[in-house]
Amino acid sequence: MESENKKEEILVEEQKQVGPFQLSRIARICIFVILTILSIIMSSDNGVLSSGKLQIRNDLGLTETEFGFFGSSASAGRMIGSIVFMGLLYTDKRKLLTLTCIFINGSFFFFYITKMKWLLFAVRFIIGSVRIYPHIYIPVWVDQFGVKKLKTLMMTVINITSPLGQTLGVTLGTLNSPDKWYLNYMVVGGLILGFGSLLLFFPPTYFSAKYNFKGYKEEGKDDFVKEMDGWKVTSFFEDGEIKKKEEKKKGSMLTILKNPVYVFSALVKANCLFCFQVIHINIKTYAEFDLGLPDFQKQKVLFLTMYGSATLLGPLLGGSFGGLCTTYVGGYEKKNSAICLVIFSFLTLFFSLFVIYGNNIPILCGGLFLFFFFASALLPIVGGYVVSAIPKEHKGAGSSLNLLISNLFGNLPGPIIYGFLKDYFKDQKEYQRLPWKIIIHFFTLGFVSSLISAYNRYRDLAKLEEEEKNKDKDGQELKEVTEGDSTQK
Repeated sequence: MESENKKEEILVEEQKQVGPFQLSRIARICIFVILTILSIIMSSDNGVLSSGKLQIRNDLGLTETEFGFFGSSASAGRMIGSIVFMGLLYTDKRKLLTLTCIFINGSFFFFYITKMKWLLFAVRFIIGSVRIYPHIYIPVWVDQFGVKKLKTLMMTVINITSPLGQTLGVTLGTLNSPDKWYLNYMVVGGLILGFGSLLLFFPPTYFSAKYNFKGYKEEGKDDFVKEMDGWKVTSFFEDGEIKKKEEKKKGSMLTILKNPVYVFSALVKANCLFCFQVIHINIKTYAEFDLGLPDFQKQKVLFLTMYGSATLLGPLLGGSFGGLCTTYVGGYEKKNSAICLVIFSFLTLFFSLFVIYGNNIPILCGGLFLFFFFASALLPIVGGYVVSAIPKEHKGAGSSLNLLISNLFGNLPGPIIYGFLKDYFKDQKEYQRLPWKIIIHFFTLGFVSSLISAYNRYRDLAKLEEEEKNKDKDGQELKEVTEGDSTQK
């Protein structure tokens, strides 16, 4: 016992010599709250776009197809930004980069007052491209600086900021005058600049990759040992989440694309985002005009409440449920996770029918909740498949390619295809709901992709488990033979 105490004292002494120090827990919680609020506000863009769709089209003279391109221009920016800014995580100017992106993002919202069509296309592209860095970095910050006992909760909160932002945008745009949509964007920009400015009061220490968590124990005032949140200054690439970039290996992309589990899992995720993007941008006009409800204005509060609950609680509860179920069957490294994927994708496809054919707000929003729920439940599984299917030496290339697939086949094309279909059927009132039905039916591709991914994953893991059993069996037989020989001797 005494020797253990001495070892503990020596450990504490060694850590003190290399310079462990404490970062204020209150300051870290304040930064987390600010980053969470900023993430919500920056995610409200599409919600505002959805609520003011008709006025935006009229003021800018956009057809449905052009409005689709207008909505997708931010996704195009995110696609380019995800490639550019991912490399910037390997610098230690994180506070500077975060503030620069936040201030550019907030400032460009004020250009909406110009109502200049082609300028605003560029504005949306820039807003999308600079928003991607905070989007990538905030989870990294939580992982590095989050309060140890609250880190799981913090990460959960960060994961629901996007749907919460969508709801905030729709609510803001619906409650305010629709004719003043550009003022709603200016409010968003002002809030981003205001909350972003609060980060100026915190030193770069709270953002630096050089400071890595080193939990240690220290003698308390009442002579008891307590655990402290200690940090140590390390060399830039040592022991933290930032690692040296591995040298690019020839054929890395080809190696990744040859793996059907990776490819089809990435396509499932992209297909979910494809449907989500169209729903978030067009839900209000669909509910107000395409459903043909004569009393929509009277049901506006009901719509906001039910849609807000669906878009917020569906992804949150569904993602948590999917993660728990996957954990229960042993994680995505076990073959039974493939069965969960098939079940969740089938239920997503089934409840998409309520979204397609629902004729009133309760059925539509109830269908949206269940669609979001089960689509979000399958995302942790396919996300795990994407990560585990990439060879260690190709992790960087695989992560970049996954983001590219998500934007290229998910966020980007959905609004454009929907806009084209709306223009094509605009003179045929009996087909005014057909574009919506076609888009949501696109999840059939995601369903088929999930079946292919699950089949290949189940087969690979079953084969691996069989090989391990044979190894154990051979080892046991060898052990028995060896023991038998020694007994005979």
